[in-house]
Amino acid sequence: MGFARDTLITSTSRAIGLVLNVAVTSASAWWLGPEKRGELAVYIVFGTLLALVTSGGVEMAGAYYGGTKKYHLSEVILAEIFIIFVSTVMSIAAAYVLWQKPPELMNKMTRVGLMICIGCVPAMLANASFWYLHSALGNTLTYCLGNIINVALALVGMFLFCWRTGSSEGAMMAYGIGELSAATFLLVALVRRYKFDKIILNWRCIKDLYIYGIRYYFARMAQFLNVQIGTFIIAFLGTKEETGFFSVSVGMVAKLTILPEIIGAVLLSRVVNGQRASLELTARLVRMVFWVILFVSVLVALFCRPIVRILLSPEFLPAVVPILFMLPGMLLRCCSKTLGIYFNGIGRPGVNSTAIVTAVVINVIAMYFLLPLYGISGAAISTSCGYLADATVLILFYRFIFKHPVSLLIPQLGDIRYLSEVILSKMRH
Repeated sequence: MGFARDTLITSTSRAIGLVLNVAVTSASAWWLGPEKRGELAVYIVFGTLLALVTSGGVEMAGAYYGGTKKYHLSEVILAEIFIIFVSTVMSIAAAYVLWQKPPELMNKMTRVGLMICIGCVPAMLANASFWYLHSALGNTLTYCLGNIINVALALVGMFLFCWRTGSSEGAMMAYGIGELSAATFLLVALVRRYKFDKIILNWRCIKDLYIYGIRYYFARMAQFLNVQIGTFIIAFLGTKEETGFFSVSVGMVAKLTILPEIIGAVLLSRVVNGQRASLELTARLVRMVFWVILFVSVLVALFCRPIVRILLSPEFLPAVVPILFMLPGMLLRCCSKTLGIYFNGIGRPGVNSTAIVTAVVINVIAMYFLLPLYGISGAAISTSCGYLADATVLILFYRFIFKHPVSLLIPQLGDIRYLSEVILSKMRH
């Protein structure tokens, strides 16, 4: 299956997923309101943080070893399941300890909500692990269907548990149902598609997954913090309403990452398999992402207020200014996210770790000064500063460590003509 066809399939599925995702975001905003939406943001951040802290980077490690075939696929899957089990046990222990002397963040949670967060941990890790594994194996249609199942069932869960009740715990349960359903589908697809001759737990495979995963782990943790550090800090220091406003701002702007995620899903298997043109392909895609995201960002900036009013309700209009401040940073983030796939694919996840950790440090420093002065708008500016730092570090590695010419990454007007020709040719056929 060619790159163009894979990209078309992935684009179509992500477009469907985007519509469903917007529906989930809109439903949670209209039915929960700013305060309950803030509670939901706390549940999502806390549950995701538990999963990431205990995961050891298993999701990308499994994709690397499964894609390179250094271990039998069944060994990789069983190793991932074992690590997910260990992560779940560690999450339960961590949540129990924290609940004894709860920090301010956990004071915005109920006991039922905390239990739902813990229950979501294995579902989130399994979904991410099997999704990346299908991506590395080039199973485009399967992981696309997994995405759609995830968001569609989360939307169904919203109708079942939030409509008329306005329950933030029910909303978190809806997210968990989506993650679990997608993980089950992706696992069943792996078992049915591949012949498993060795059904054994390979301890060496587990060790190697942890070794690779630790190098990716810091990048994944820092990436999460770089996006969510504002929500995390506001959840500690601010009100539930402020947390709700900022979380939906981040969520709306993060929808722009659909393009680099589409490209990354298709590109990963090419880079892992060592195709000679992967570097040139990556550079061209970075430039394409820049122009497309720039165009979409301008549209969002022009129509931000009516978009928020219609999709989130007039109660969320204070989120407009933070969204505008985050758009320039998200443009850079989308480009660096595409470039980061190249480093993961060649077995150098530590490059992404360095870039994202730097971004988090810059984000936190900027937030220390800007949050007290400008509130959630200051947090949005800090987020963009973090994205700028991330992109800068990746480009420095690209140029001075790997000796690749930066000129390949600089957007050119000719890229617009090329992109237009590609779109027109697809429309004709």
